[in-house]
Amino acid sequence: MFHPARGAPITLFAHYINGTKQNGVYLGGYDNSTSWGLQRENGTVYSGWVDYFTARLLGPKSADPSTGKPLFPNEFTAFVQIVAA
Repeated sequence: MFHPARGAPITLFAHYINGTKQNGVYLGGYDNSTSWGLQRENGTVYSGWVDYFTARLLGPKSADPSTGKPLFPNEFTAFVQIVAA
């Protein structure tokens, strides 16, 4: 169940591209979305000066509220697949 203060729970999903099921299991959430927006961040003292990525689950109402565009500036779309070694 979606909780606005905590966000949507993350669950496992099958992933489809143009109606074709992709191999593997993917992380996703509300409205069966498996699309993530990633944005590279410069390292800070808190990350030990190591650059890192922030991630947000894309789906309904995930557009940038100031521009209405589906992605924030310098953000790109990715999918998170679970792989066992």
